[in-house]
Amino acid sequence: MTGSDEIVALALHHLGMRDGVHYAPDIPPAKEAAARAAHAAHLPESEPVLVLYDDTAFGSAKNGFVITAERICWKNLFFHPHQIPWRRGKRVRP
Repeated sequence: MTGSDEIVALALHHLGMRDGVHYAPDIPPAKEAAARAAHAAHLPESEPVLVLYDDTAFGSAKNGFVITAERICWKNLFFHPHQIPWRRGKRVRP
């Protein structure tokens, strides 16, 4: 099992299968693209999204969170996007 597989398994264990939560490799491309656009300042295009939670009413995925092997990124309605790199353990703002 790779580190990415372990992250997905851990998220699945804690978050379960519920509306709005998507796990790699089954993350809808349009939702991933919207989340990447929201986090473009600190989420490299080459970094695979492992978990995506869409916290929008109409499914645009512009708000919510994404988990990668390198960081967790989140954006709430009316707030700027944020991230915490796993290796640093402290929040870094864009």
